Amino acid sequence: MAKMAALLMLLVTVAALPASARQTSVPDNAQAQTLFDEALTSFDAGEYAEAAAQFSRVAEGFDLHSMTTAAALMEGKALYRAGAFQEAVQTLSRFEERFASSRFVTDARRARRLAANALEATANAPIDLGIILSLNPDEASASQELFNGLRLAVDAHNGMPGARPIRMVFRDIGQMGADGALRSAVDAGSATVFGALFSDQATVAAALAEELEVVFIAPLATDEQVTDERTLAFQANPSIQMRGRLMARFAVNGLRLRDLGVVTEGEANGISRLMGAAFAQEAESLGARVRFAEVLPGPRAWLNIENHLSADSLRAVSGLYAPLAGAASDQLAGGFLGGLRNLLTPDEQRSLRVLGNSEWHDLPLREDASRFMVTYSNDYFFDRSTDRAQAFTRRFRNLSGVSPGRLGVVGYDLGTYLSEHLTSSDPQEVRARLLSAAPFQGLGVRVYFGGEQVNRQMFYHRYRDGQLSLMR
Repeated sequence: MAKMAALLMLLVTVAALPASARQTSVPDNAQAQTLFDEALTSFDAGEYAEAAAQFSRVAEGFDLHSMTTAAALMEGKALYRAGAFQEAVQTLSRFEERFASSRFVTDARRARRLAANALEATANAPIDLGIILSLNPDEASASQELFNGLRLAVDAHNGMPGARPIRMVFRDIGQMGADGALRSAVDAGSATVFGALFSDQATVAAALAEELEVVFIAPLATDEQVTDERTLAFQANPSIQMRGRLMARFAVNGLRLRDLGVVTEGEANGISRLMGAAFAQEAESLGARVRFAEVLPGPRAWLNIENHLSADSLRAVSGLYAPLAGAASDQLAGGFLGGLRNLLTPDEQRSLRVLGNSEWHDLPLREDASRFMVTYSNDYFFDRSTDRAQAFTRRFRNLSGVSPGRLGVVGYDLGTYLSEHLTSSDPQEVRARLLSAAPFQGLGVRVYFGGEQVNRQMFYHRYRDGQLSLMR
């Protein structure tokens, strides 16, 4: 009852509609206006069933007139107040179809969602989760693996006693485009949509989700444009800039490094440079000093770093952030560390800590990396030796016939996370839950929005004494 009362309080009572809110391109109708005023009187008196019938006569009993859309909208609201949630959903859905260009369509959509949420709450009806992925030949394999992991998580949730069931609504980006797939999923009843493999697809979907007022979760996108200046889009994968910021926080607050240098690559896609700039800005905001920021002209410059950094500049810092990008990370990292060895004495090498990104993960140069105690952030870490990981691997193999790769684990983890927080078809309620949710530890990913819309949880690893270990 308390939840129902809260839902009722969300609906704004319309005591009257000013003339400016009425249609001006169609004729007035004095008789319809009189009936509309009588219906408002019934509504204000709490006689919602009677008001709904009266508004219906105003909307349907005359040719199109200046109060038609207002009456049709108020009929749906009165039905909602009367507790006739199914009829309210149907009435307001017809309004959205019939009067798609009306100034009241946004109000009708919100009222329909309230009615749908109330209906579901009373019947424990499934919550629809839209899934938009591409089945184009070059993307189908990745989409299927991500979907299989998600499906296992949703199936596990639906099998729990008393759980509110989740129904997956799949739409193919390859056939419909990102915007078409999202719109179709929303038309089918989804108020939360998950998907898109790439940032360009996710950006298009996020823009439309904002317009349609539904929550959109991008599982893989790293471009901050997905969430920039939006309120309903979320990035479960830390953005490129967020990765730099998070590493700076760990370096300054966790490792207590105060004098830092940054070396990045001016590659075509700008990933290394974006991380480095975000790292430097965040480190300085936390009180650290960034002594230098060197942008290398290309990937080969990592192999002759002596031509771009001086020994004096390295002696002035205790931490050096070097985010790699692109292919051949092991070769670039090896050449870079070799150049640092040539520039510094053994004692000086022990005083410098190299900081990195996920491209530094599990490289075949542990002794060299240990010399500089290379420490890096990583967005994914799946320990296959744990009981949970092995149990998941068996379930995934039973479903698909193959062992899970990274996308299968990501799909399962994010599906588990969403299943926990997808308790309503009200987008604002889902948004609030995601923003306030506690940190989540999955099999291979961590998720924590902490009041923001970009995930801010990563793993931190370190090379030391020839070994690679998880620090945090």
